[in-house]
Amino acid sequence: MPSCPPRALARLAVVLPLFVPALLASCAGPSAAEREAEPGDSAWRPLVPIEEVRFEHHTGLDLEPIEIDGLPAWARAFGIERPDGSRAVIYVSGDADGAFTTRKPLLLWFQGSGAQSVFKRYPQGLSGGLFAYLGAEHSDRFHVVVIEKRGVEFLGGTEHSGNAEGASREFHEHSTWEGRVGDGCLVLDALLEHPMVDRSCVLALGHSEGGDIAAGLAAVRDEVTHVAVLAGAGGCQWAELVMLLRHDLRAEGLTETEVEEEVQKLFDDYRAIMAKPDSVDDLFYGHAYRRWSSYGRRTPAESLVDAQAAIYLAQGTTDRAVPIESFDHVVVELLRRGRTDVTVRRYPDADHGFATPDDVEQNGILEALDAAVGWCE
Repeated sequence: MPSCPPRALARLAVVLPLFVPALLASCAGPSAAEREAEPGDSAWRPLVPIEEVRFEHHTGLDLEPIEIDGLPAWARAFGIERPDGSRAVIYVSGDADGAFTTRKPLLLWFQGSGAQSVFKRYPQGLSGGLFAYLGAEHSDRFHVVVIEKRGVEFLGGTEHSGNAEGASREFHEHSTWEGRVGDGCLVLDALLEHPMVDRSCVLALGHSEGGDIAAGLAAVRDEVTHVAVLAGAGGCQWAELVMLLRHDLRAEGLTETEVEEEVQKLFDDYRAIMAKPDSVDDLFYGHAYRRWSSYGRRTPAESLVDAQAAIYLAQGTTDRAVPIESFDHVVVELLRRGRTDVTVRRYPDADHGFATPDDVEQNGILEALDAAVGWCE
């Protein structure tokens, strides 16, 4: 029987923080809203007001097996047709007999930010990252499923984790909160029609931006019974950047006047984003304006408040991508709204990948994943 990749390979693809150390220069060019439609580009649409976003239920969806050259034997690929005619690709952790051979609950894993494939080739071999780890450790209990991001091919994508500079136009046009949650709805609707999927337990699990998407899916699909957010449960990402900037500049010894001058520059960047909220040509921190404007309109806190699922939240106290203060805000929001089905775990001295200074082998993220899945009993 083929075995899953070892943990060492899974660790290689631990998601790096969204917020890269230096601000990437914006790329000049017309916004997507200003350019003329190109052949085959009919799937792209300007963002609509957040209150008008609708996630329709899909029925009669087919899971089409896909043969992908180089895909590890322990994984199976399936395609699901989107309403616009394009195809969403999912990977399922299977065994020698294939996928969906026994009836089990569902675990939907959501990656963090960036235009990278679920799979990546390293000198040591092919890695399925955290999806491979989840499959190796938890496919005895769950059908472990991950969605390849739209606009990213198997083993494709950009070089740097968490970044989308140089990504395909299709990726930039659809790497929005609405786009990723919409794909989650499509996949969930298709899988819940499968007779080998136990609907009584559906876990949406995500790290970093993936946690935001898991929370969003739980907010719009009551079929999600459990949602676990690792290092991704915060307020608005824009506000988190301001928090991090203030903290860093004060640590560097700048005066409060100097700090405010730099903060105002950041707000100028936000105004530029909102002046061209649909642009896929202008970048900020390695991501298109369209992506930033989308995530600026909906927060994990709002999604979790709306979710009917039981909630698990985990956060490192020294996270440099999602400040612990932002995480605390979410916990307070849920507490003051009377939610009693919330499990909260803080990891002292842990960073965005749940690694601590003495965690030489970077096992923190793996232990955090195990804890989250173990919570879903």
